[in-house]
Amino acid sequence: MKGFYWQNITLIRKNLSALVWFELLYKLLSSLVLYPLLLWGLDSAIDRSSIVFLTDKNLKAFLSDPISLAIGLSLLVIVTLFSLYELTVLTICFEMSRIDRKVNAIEIAFAGLKKMRGFFHPIGLLFLFVLLAAVTFLDFPFASSLISVTGIPDYLHRTYQDNHILQWILVGVSLVALWFLWSYIFVIHFVVIRGMKFRDAFRSARKLIHKRTIGINVRFLAWYMMVFLFLFVLYAGILTIGAAVISVFVPSEIKLVSFLTFSRVTGNVTSFILYSFFTPFFFVVVSNYFHRMTAKNHIEGKAESQLIVRPLKSHRIILGMILLVIFGANAGIMVQSLSNGVVRRLIFARTPEITAHRGSSTRAPENTLASILKAIEEGADYAEIDVRLSRDGYVVVIHDASLKRTGGSEAIVWDTNLEELQNMDVGSFFSEEFAGERVPLLEEIIEAASGHIRLNIEIKASANSPDLPRRTAELIIEKDFIDQCVVTSFNYDALSQVKAVSPEIRTGLIIAMPLGSYTMLENVDFYSLNAVFLSARQVDLIHRMGYEIHVWGAKDANTIRKMAEFGAENIIASDPIFARETVYTESANDFVILLAEAFFGDEDIARKEESLLPIRY
Repeated sequence: MKGFYWQNITLIRKNLSALVWFELLYKLLSSLVLYPLLLWGLDSAIDRSSIVFLTDKNLKAFLSDPISLAIGLSLLVIVTLFSLYELTVLTICFEMSRIDRKVNAIEIAFAGLKKMRGFFHPIGLLFLFVLLAAVTFLDFPFASSLISVTGIPDYLHRTYQDNHILQWILVGVSLVALWFLWSYIFVIHFVVIRGMKFRDAFRSARKLIHKRTIGINVRFLAWYMMVFLFLFVLYAGILTIGAAVISVFVPSEIKLVSFLTFSRVTGNVTSFILYSFFTPFFFVVVSNYFHRMTAKNHIEGKAESQLIVRPLKSHRIILGMILLVIFGANAGIMVQSLSNGVVRRLIFARTPEITAHRGSSTRAPENTLASILKAIEEGADYAEIDVRLSRDGYVVVIHDASLKRTGGSEAIVWDTNLEELQNMDVGSFFSEEFAGERVPLLEEIIEAASGHIRLNIEIKASANSPDLPRRTAELIIEKDFIDQCVVTSFNYDALSQVKAVSPEIRTGLIIAMPLGSYTMLENVDFYSLNAVFLSARQVDLIHRMGYEIHVWGAKDANTIRKMAEFGAENIIASDPIFARETVYTESANDFVILLAEAFFGDEDIARKEESLLPIRY
């Protein structure tokens, strides 16, 4: 047994360079081709179903549509065929290692394309579907990573997590199917190495595994678990070291959120490694075992190897050109799909963004430069600020019309010049640490935020400041800040004035209590709603009409979790650290939670029910 597993490592090492380069190129290529194809198919199916946002509430209806289902099944077959090609190339690579011949990634890639023709024969079509099922199980990390962009696995998890009987039935059926199907993966070796026709290869594979299913599967599972164990140990080690470093060097108030963010990044990197390199590190045991069994049992067929890989001397030039094209194309596709593509229409595939209310108003005086810098330091996605117009026409950042609460003055903003406003201390009311903070100009906040944090600029509309919406929009354009902000207001006319200046500025209508007819307004791009009065039904309705939802008034962990579960795109909170801890902890795995408790203490875990500071509008 030990010699068998060591031989697997030898087969990998012999052509490791070709293996790594092929996997890197192929997985990048799959992102270039399969990723947009999958999203395009989903986009078409969503449009066909007359659905604007695909959520877990309407997924059942979406899948029940015959055309949508046909598109989904077609995409599944395409994904599986991509996996079959990968396994074909790996079969060639390991066969070259077995006969002690060095090859490069381009050689085995071209050889794989040639050999793929052997799987497509009218007589073998029925057998092909059995093989596709085996390939899907075997190349599960590759197939599942592509399907996961739809968010469907998350939906299934939420749907069945409370129905344990159904959950175990599904697991049982999957395991039984895997047990009887994945041995047929040897068909690939008979087609690629022995040069058999597909039907004959299927018969030979059946003969090879006859009465040996248990032994084959046990050996497969042992290696499977070894590969997974190695990756888990690597993942756990990196997380533990990261937690230790964070506990020593990161300020106490952001230790937990820093670790949760680090754990998400580490999880994504680990998933990429699993996606890119798990398949070859598992498939090598299949190739090795194939030769052991065929030699031992004298399986009939053509000569031992009908495989020819033609040498290609200019492979480095070709490799470099392919890399350049793939990297460039992938970068463009990823940016486009994340900003404007169908991913925005898959509600359960997203994590809510966090907005710091009036800046980080828990740890700094609201609507000041200090609160914005603190929000940046705390890693908030947005900072929400309020703007008004001074008597001499300057757009200033302040919530109340009066300076009484924050500045200790009876002055009214629209009756006061900028110079007078900036002579007032609006930091001491919070604490002496911030004595001397001034009412900032909007342009000062924009300059501080640019490239560091996006802004949610709320217009405090007033009959005394009719030019405020226009002046705000003009400043945004002047500072080239359109792509880094949104503009919100309780006043729809104010948003209409902003749109009149620039239709490209994204606007959101703030609603305290969502009653009556408030949707389908021409100059509204999203809605900012009070979490206290928001229901799952209202969220689903608004999403169906094509609008994003930002929520405010989430003062405790339960409400934050509920808003994230409803599918809100953005959660506005006075304490962005607490909000992010709550959202990230909810999606963290048990090992991450265990480490967080060990390094940072139970009281820091964001499942607690403590309140945030009150949110006033």
